[in-house]
Amino acid sequence: MTFDVVTFGSATIDIFVETERERGLTLHTSEGEENLIAYPTGEKLLIKEPHIDVGGGGTNTATAFHRLGLNTGYCGCLGRDEHAENILHWLSHEGIPFLGTRTSASTNMSVVLDSTRLSDRTILAYKGSSDELEFDEIDREALYATWWYFPSLVGKSYRTMLRLMRYARENNIAVAFNPSIYQAQHGFDALREPLTLSQVVVMNKEEAEALVGTSDSREELCRRLRQNGCEIVLITDGSRGATVLYANTLYSARPREDNKVVETTGAGDCFASSFVAGLIKGLSCEQSLRLALINAESLISQMGPKNGLLDFETAMRLVSEDSREVVKNNI
Repeated sequence: MTFDVVTFGSATIDIFVETERERGLTLHTSEGEENLIAYPTGEKLLIKEPHIDVGGGGTNTATAFHRLGLNTGYCGCLGRDEHAENILHWLSHEGIPFLGTRTSASTNMSVVLDSTRLSDRTILAYKGSSDELEFDEIDREALYATWWYFPSLVGKSYRTMLRLMRYARENNIAVAFNPSIYQAQHGFDALREPLTLSQVVVMNKEEAEALVGTSDSREELCRRLRQNGCEIVLITDGSRGATVLYANTLYSARPREDNKVVETTGAGDCFASSFVAGLIKGLSCEQSLRLALINAESLISQMGPKNGLLDFETAMRLVSEDSREVVKNNI
């Protein structure tokens, strides 16, 4: 089987926790203000309504691609525990083949804490099996696809990612890469190989600045990344919008101001994978950017990292109706 896209990265069980007793605090330090969530000590706090989802960058992006009509597989490393079985059941129900490996390490899980501000969830993340993906244990022939998509990977899985990216270059598989702030903080030289092996690089403004220096301008950050060998660059900046450098044109757009925000977990995964899905589908760069904005806006209007994801027909109808301005500048 040839896939349109195979995603790599983590698969987690996400447990969303909401109580009535959290408090927002601002801590003033010599380095500035830090917003905190506080809970009283020595008490048993009642949870309003627990909400459990399958999350993680690998399955989040696989689901977005799949629902947008692409033949999608997922390759990651799962444990041999109940969490892994729940993830495998969910993938099977969704229709996404599992192409990865298993290990004795526990499967990833996260606890997502509520906040006094909806957009500022705090996540307690356990990284277990997702760091244990071994190159030699992967059936690479089963992974053949037009595109491979890599969210952030660390540990053994990062070394495996590098070998997979080299394999992709040798076998004419296009690559999209979404590094994390933990990786970006090591600087551009530390990530030079995966960045330059990728056809599309997606990151937020903080990650881009960690790689190529601070700037008030997303457009300038895109230029600096291009100068360092990145081909197509997409930089997101939350409610301030996103900018793409594609060929010799910069495209910038903002989210709708009236968009309802319920919960933002997985929004970055949704945005990045929806943009890449547009390119795979043959859409223009502007249409792909609109698709990413619209799908992410739908996602954050519901609880969980996947529940608001759109199918391709619905998304493209909304793209055709979308009247927001997309600013274009040649470089």
